[in-house]
Amino acid sequence: MSKLPVHRHSVAKDSGIVPLGKSTRSNIPKPTKSRISTYQSKKDPKIKTIFKLEPTESALESRKLPSSLQGKPKLKNNSDLIDDFYNYVRTIGNSYFENDFFSASFPSALSTLRQRLKNKATTKIPSSKRKISRLSLAEGIPPSEIEKKNIPDLSSVFEKYKTLLKQQNNSLIYFRDFIILYCALVIFVCEEISNCQLSALYFLNSFLPLLIAEKELPIRENEASILVTVLIYQAFSDPIIRGHSINVLSQLIQYDTKNVYPRIRAGLELPDQHISSMCEEALQKFEVTYYPEGLEASNPPPPTFAKIPSNVTSEVAVKMLVTYLQAMEGDARPPKPIDLINNIIQTMNTFSKSPQVLENGSNCIRLLISIINQIPVEIASETLNLCLSLLSGDSYLSGADSFSALEAVQNLENALFDVVPVDTLLSAVAATIATTTEQRLPLLMTKFSEYYQYNKSEINQRQLQELSNALDSFHPMFNGRPPFLIMKSPVEIRLNNITESIERLLNPETVFQEMETVILQSPETINDYPSYIKGFLQRAYFFYTNRELEGMNEEQVQMAQDMVQQYQTITDEDIVGNGKYSVDTLSAQLEEIKNMNNPSW
Repeated sequence: MSKLPVHRHSVAKDSGIVPLGKSTRSNIPKPTKSRISTYQSKKDPKIKTIFKLEPTESALESRKLPSSLQGKPKLKNNSDLIDDFYNYVRTIGNSYFENDFFSASFPSALSTLRQRLKNKATTKIPSSKRKISRLSLAEGIPPSEIEKKNIPDLSSVFEKYKTLLKQQNNSLIYFRDFIILYCALVIFVCEEISNCQLSALYFLNSFLPLLIAEKELPIRENEASILVTVLIYQAFSDPIIRGHSINVLSQLIQYDTKNVYPRIRAGLELPDQHISSMCEEALQKFEVTYYPEGLEASNPPPPTFAKIPSNVTSEVAVKMLVTYLQAMEGDARPPKPIDLINNIIQTMNTFSKSPQVLENGSNCIRLLISIINQIPVEIASETLNLCLSLLSGDSYLSGADSFSALEAVQNLENALFDVVPVDTLLSAVAATIATTTEQRLPLLMTKFSEYYQYNKSEINQRQLQELSNALDSFHPMFNGRPPFLIMKSPVEIRLNNITESIERLLNPETVFQEMETVILQSPETINDYPSYIKGFLQRAYFFYTNRELEGMNEEQVQMAQDMVQQYQTITDEDIVGNGKYSVDTLSAQLEEIKNMNNPSW
């Protein structure tokens, strides 16, 4: 095993614990005598096993946390997760421990405390009362709401673990997922019982360095994440619990640097001062303990996505943007990608003449929108507006990197139209039309026309109407809109429909089909037709329906009645060849009427 830097403090002889600050053994609760009858006294060199099933690495690799506990679960005030957490840890213990040790590890008092937490999840206690309870505990006043019979004695359990750590073949290494979770469970469930919490924290202080030294062993990321969550809850605890929690947090950063370090760094930006200061102290302790020569002199931990301040220089902004890119290319993900995009947009607007800022900022946003499940319309619109302002020449770029910067901005604009869902994109385009200048509109219309050409099947008329309305409202004098955004007025649409209908009525091949269409589907439009066709359609309507159409004069009514009588006496010879009712004859008469009237409408 490789040596690890440790704190050079005195060690309690009977515990192997590194006390914090100036605390002495008087601060540390004395372990009570073990209640487990089958165990040997510490004076007895023979150690009786606690396992009925020996832990192995292969068995450990087969164990997985329930999905509800993976990631960064919020255990507090969630009764279902509290149950999942407790039952999962208990199930592992039941599978591996001898009966006596299992009973000692999971006494009924621990289950009672678990139930108490669940009750608190449904009946929230005001934060002020919680803090008062913590304060009274720090002063040595036992919490009145917990009966003595409900305070578990777990000291013998952790004493047995410490004894096993001293063995040459340490089986606890292959049981590390359980050990981490059990300690987290005890710290979490026994939230106002310092004896139990300290026993778990003391043991972790001895156990985690062993895991850190065994670098070839796979890291248990999800179990470590739960322990981090529980330790951060101790930000509001009394100073002793909080101090030892910080010590364990610093060790967890070293154990799982890839995941824990960014999380603790992100905690620095939280508005709650208790948590942010705890994270700051844990990071300081981590750096002093494991990187006394400074982080820059060694392999630094993965970077975080700290906000770019508004008062930095362009050089610092570029450095931070490059850090973002390297982190995301290494599969790191910012905790708040939307906020990060907003921050980058502001930075790019501030340094709009810096090609390096524009290039790296565009590349960052392009990566971010590709990993966000649902980008808000506002962010899509702001990003599109930014691209238009840069590509339309609002800011003049110079220097060797200007071409690369503009290419990166163009790639960002392309990514918006490629990645963002249609509904979100069209709403963003409409919002951009409302906020952009008229000088940028030709560029936007050109880009959207390209998009429409390949995606017209996914775009409906209502969405196009919204874009047209935005142009009418905010840029009424703009005349560069594409044809599909030129929306006709109702009068124009009706006039266009009648014109097309007349063409079909004057075509011998379509005259009768169009006549039936007009009569049966839109008879209210008949009076809008020119006079040389209107009378013909009025009479045809009377012929089909045996009803007078509103607006028919007496002459047309009489002609329609005569037509009905003639139809009743029609013969087969009248409708074929050159018969008086044949298609050719009627079409010729219609053309003659048209020429006689020579209408202008």
